[in-house]
Amino acid sequence: MTAAGLAAFMALWSAWEAPNREGTRLQTEAKYQEAETYYLRAREALDATGRRDAPYGAVINNLAALAQRMSRFQDAESGYREAVDIFKASGRNFDRDRARTMANLGALAMNQGRIADSFGWLEQARVIQQRQRDVALGHTLLTLANLGLLKGDADLAAQSLAQARQAMDLFGRQPGDEAGFALTRCWLLTIQGNPTEASKACDDAQPKVLAEYGATHPHNAMLELRRAQIAQDTGDLDKAADSYRQAAVIYTRIYGESSIPYARATLGLANIRRSQRQYGSALNLAQNSVRIFSSVSGSSGVDQMSALQLLGDIQRSQGQTVQAENTIRRALSLAKNTIGEDSGAAADVMNTLAATLFERPEGREEAGLLLERCIAIREARFGGMHPSLSEPISNLGFVRLSEGKYEEASHLFERSLGIRQQVLGTDHPSHAPVLAAYADTLDHLQRKSQAKWARSLARRLAQSPQNPANQVLTFTNWKDQNK
Repeated sequence: MTAAGLAAFMALWSAWEAPNREGTRLQTEAKYQEAETYYLRAREALDATGRRDAPYGAVINNLAALAQRMSRFQDAESGYREAVDIFKASGRNFDRDRARTMANLGALAMNQGRIADSFGWLEQARVIQQRQRDVALGHTLLTLANLGLLKGDADLAAQSLAQARQAMDLFGRQPGDEAGFALTRCWLLTIQGNPTEASKACDDAQPKVLAEYGATHPHNAMLELRRAQIAQDTGDLDKAADSYRQAAVIYTRIYGESSIPYARATLGLANIRRSQRQYGSALNLAQNSVRIFSSVSGSSGVDQMSALQLLGDIQRSQGQTVQAENTIRRALSLAKNTIGEDSGAAADVMNTLAATLFERPEGREEAGLLLERCIAIREARFGGMHPSLSEPISNLGFVRLSEGKYEEASHLFERSLGIRQQVLGTDHPSHAPVLAAYADTLDHLQRKSQAKWARSLARRLAQSPQNPANQVLTFTNWKDQNK
């Protein structure tokens, strides 16, 4: 290369590489608007040459990642696909870059609830990265672990998480990998029904997230969402609400109040407000989340499903039974079409739909069938004593009680209470509704002394000063419906 040629090459390199590097730095700090300005400057420099080679692919990939962060999902997908094609045309020397962009496509598809597409892209990326011993393999395996958790497949998640740790030990770590590993482990332990260990994992993740990203990065909001779920699972609704609010504040600073991350956080808060019987607040928050998810092009079917499910449950709580049933059936259709009929998400919606159908005597047969299916799905995924089984089992107990099947109802209530007490202890106020129904069931079975004990305990727990007056299971109004 001549001196003039070298000078021209170095000028081009400086024109695109410096702004691209600055854009990457700003993106890491969650300064997305500023980052986009630098990425566009890098692309313009390459556009001026007419080149569509690997450097151009790198800039397009970075712009796509930024678009994904800003919920411009169609722009993100088209950019990633363009970058994949560019790297492929550039030759095998750029397989590593192609694999990393495939992993990005997999993460995008996962966030949109396109499970099969996500798995396909991630597996292609994993094979290339493993062959090349790429440092990015650990990150791809962490994404696969999160995909497993989204599906409710704890085995896939645990296997991928272990492989991610092995890959990081063998091939090295990228910035953020340790924080990502800690966050994923926290989510896995939550899904596995181990709130104590999950809480410890969150405590372990916090300094890593702060060290690698700072206090206003989306990962801090993700950490608050994990804390909220743990608090919710253990009955501390005030703590859960505080964590959801903190997550919403972080997302507002980064993305604004019309963004999907903000809608996810406020949807969690809506769920807490519903549990606290603050139905007006819950309804407004849920309706706003539905509006955001419906208005953002390419938003996740999983997000829309979750918002519709909660909105329907709030409508049911306010006596809007027909409207609630229609809303929740829409959510169930989305769950089946997006994640699968046997998914954990579908099981969740089945439980909620059963609660709505129970309001009508003619709907109770279908409610029982839905609950049986929900329980079977969760048992297959988590085993017979997972905390997520407690509610549908007790709900099925209410159905059987209303049908006069007292022996079966008593066994269901006993099993639900056993699971609940394993997680929350024997004297948690939220046991009161199930204990009260169990007492009525025992009365029908002429087991009067046991019924007296269960009713006395239910009353004591319900009157406890620590009773949040919100831990009410789905069918606690069954007596009113059957007078």
